[in-house]
Amino acid sequence: MKYLIVSDIHGSKDSCEFIYNEFKNGKYDKILCLGDVLYHGPRNDLPENYNPKGCIEILNKLKDDIICVKGNCDAEVDQMVLSFEILDSYDFEIDEHLIHLEHGHHLDEYCGQARLIMSGHTHIPVLNKEANCVYLNPGSITIPKGGYKRSFAVMDEEKIKVLDLDRNVIFEMEKRDIWVCKGIEDLKLHAKERGREEGIILEREDNVYKLYCKGISKEEISNLLDLSLDDVNRIIASKSN
Repeated sequence: MKYLIVSDIHGSKDSCEFIYNEFKNGKYDKILCLGDVLYHGPRNDLPENYNPKGCIEILNKLKDDIICVKGNCDAEVDQMVLSFEILDSYDFEIDEHLIHLEHGHHLDEYCGQARLIMSGHTHIPVLNKEANCVYLNPGSITIPKGGYKRSFAVMDEEKIKVLDLDRNVIFEMEKRDIWVCKGIEDLKLHAKERGREEGIILEREDNVYKLYCKGISKEEISNLLDLSLDDVNRIIASKSN
């Protein structure tokens, strides 16, 4: 699957024209739109070629190809004029890995287990891995901030790329690096340094007990597997019975 990822259109017709042409010419399977579709927003200057009605006409032609989440500037009337559903958030899986989409203005409230989180809102592109989760923000395709140019993202079978509209690469990450659990790499290094077996696969509860039996402390297990110490103690107790 190949995804075209955009955010913060804010009513710009030429941004919608770019999205339409990119989707049609780039052999994409879906458009992932991360909110703030039609309204420019009171904190933003009016974008060039601001034309919400023109955006409606273009985007409705893509109604079967868009997955869209609601931004803080999207209102009930926007849903009335758009032919595709604007969702509060959206989760799906790739290769059994959870992907989470939301606009981002409530991102600090998310407490799920996604391995990849896509959000917009800040108008600043990001592609960053923290612990076992990758955060993607394609930036704004209309009103960029932070010194960046207007941008979007592409995810295919090999990579995620954040690009400006001239197709210069801002950030990129190999797809396989997204799914690699940081804890596995940390554990391999830890095991090598201490002369223990490499290649231990972390599968949560089963592997908590395996690591414990190999003499790794509960505190180390907690850090490696990103579990609380209480969870580690609970799992070890249940496996020991």
